[in-house]
Amino acid sequence: TKVNGLVHATAGLNLHEVESVALKSIYKFRDLKPEALAEYKNDIIRKSGILDIEEPEYGFEAVGGYDILKRFIKDNIIKILQNPTKAEKLGLRPPRGLLLFGMGGTGKSLLAKSLAKELKLPFLRLRTENIVSKYYGETERSMARALELAEEIAPCVLFIDEIDRFGQRGQLGEHEATRRTFSILLEWLGDARRKTIIVGATNRVEDLDEAFIRVGRFDYIIPMLLPDLEARRQILHVHTKVVRKVPLAKDVNLDEIARRTDWFTGAELEELVLRSARNVLKNNRDRVTAEDFEVALATFRINYDARREQMTRYLQLAELFCNDAEFLENLKRSYIVTTDRAELLKREL
Repeated sequence: TKVNGLVHATAGLNLHEVESVALKSIYKFRDLKPEALAEYKNDIIRKSGILDIEEPEYGFEAVGGYDILKRFIKDNIIKILQNPTKAEKLGLRPPRGLLLFGMGGTGKSLLAKSLAKELKLPFLRLRTENIVSKYYGETERSMARALELAEEIAPCVLFIDEIDRFGQRGQLGEHEATRRTFSILLEWLGDARRKTIIVGATNRVEDLDEAFIRVGRFDYIIPMLLPDLEARRQILHVHTKVVRKVPLAKDVNLDEIARRTDWFTGAELEELVLRSARNVLKNNRDRVTAEDFEVALATFRINYDARREQMTRYLQLAELFCNDAEFLENLKRSYIVTTDRAELLKREL
């Protein structure tokens, strides 16, 4: 009903804010429109400086590759949330979230955003850089307010990047403010009434306090590694055909480009497409050619030895922290090809 739509559209606002967005809608449309109220509400939340909110445009179709991870999330999170009655009969409680770890640029935030789209839920991002304050008590108040807002908007997906900022091992005894903020977040993560689905991300899972990764905080602790060959193919396709439409010349072979970009992150593959397109604009042409990709590839400086060490390290961390054995085995099998290919590449160079 329209009333339910209005209630949902204003979730998370206080009385004064509800009055404000209602008046804006009436003034502009001569009516209370849920979609208008929702957009005005989103503006208010963004202006708070502690949360970003958006309705994602793309689901998993925008996440190139990572098929094992996407299938795992579909089976263990999405299916349960989309079939609550059946799940309850089977004794399955709603998933509470997952912790993603891996090197930067592998698409952790993109995965979180696409999960929200798949679930048809709002996507919230904690503005970590604005939460931490030098003023006494401000960090704790900001964290508490952000979590309160998320719960008022819930069901939603809340993404917390660099979650290790709030719960590093050995850090908690040194700073009282950090300890109090960590306690607020920890209590909320463990609250059985929590309706918000959280996706945390970190590059340093080994530095997280043990209380953070205890059972009941996150359902799954999952590595997000560098894209393998098939993932690179799909990522290049996404950034030339899905998220953006890049006119490619007939001589462009994305399979060949994928083969030549061992150890690139997803972010670097996106940047490769953009650099190629910029070269076309610079030379006043209409289509990206194989030569444009050649020129763009030559501008990247990838330290293959360092990347291999990072991959080895994260696979070791996966052994220690990943809490689903079947997922871990599938993951390791998929990366045998990548590590073998890297050895071959080093010999070729």
